[in-house]
Amino acid sequence: MGRFQWASSSRDLPESAALDHSVITSSISAMDDATIDAAVQGLVDRGADGIILAVPMINSSPVVAKIGTTTPIVTLDGSRAESSELLVIDQALVAELATAHLLDLGHETVWHLSGPQDWIEALDRSEGWRHTLERAGRSVPPELHGDWTPQSGYKNGLLAGRIPELTALFVSSDEMAFGVIRALHESGKRIPEDISIVSVDNIALAEFSSPSLTTVAQPFKMTGKLAVHRLLHTLQDSKEPAPPFSLAPELLIRSSTGKPPARQDNGLKPTEAIPKLWPMG
Repeated sequence: MGRFQWASSSRDLPESAALDHSVITSSISAMDDATIDAAVQGLVDRGADGIILAVPMINSSPVVAKIGTTTPIVTLDGSRAESSELLVIDQALVAELATAHLLDLGHETVWHLSGPQDWIEALDRSEGWRHTLERAGRSVPPELHGDWTPQSGYKNGLLAGRIPELTALFVSSDEMAFGVIRALHESGKRIPEDISIVSVDNIALAEFSSPSLTTVAQPFKMTGKLAVHRLLHTLQDSKEPAPPFSLAPELLIRSSTGKPPARQDNGLKPTEAIPKLWPMG
């Protein structure tokens, strides 16, 4: 029996029954290179036949790149690692689905609350949001920034509630969206009558928030399964090409989105509409 290792930040574990390989996880609490390097080297030291790396690395460190030349690595979550196979969900498409849905409802433009800028997923979603607006010939508002937590969503939600032109908001995670919704409720804003919200992930609570969240679901379980099969395919030295795969996000329309309210133009540009409550970024 071989040893299959999974270095992860927080994702679901892949199914390993009937794969004739044991599964050992190595979780990390920080995203710096030193922490990631130590976790990956630790897996190798424990006799890993192969590694699935599920951390949002923008660039591969020299340590991980060197390990990848001798130990097969499949990377997830947009991780960038040399000498490895990349298995990703198209985060720009995630943003396009969310943004296009709001534009199709009649909103003039869409604001965006992004995740941390050192996460590749957050950067890709920001780029997808911006490009979708530009292709549609719409103005691109200033980007709001969060850290994936409901607290950062709440803080930005208080700000969003004071921007008259903001009728549609694409939030980069469900958990931040929960914070946004509470802040908007406290600010007297109705969802979706005043502000529509689309988020990302489709975690279990998304369907049961008030209102239920329109969100872009990501196929996390399928991603894990495909990663296992890709890694085993490499370990078996198969001469056949790896089987095709599809990792398509899906827009789930619920109650947090609707047509924009009738508003009068106050003549302000998006940058002029932001109240000076706290620094952006």
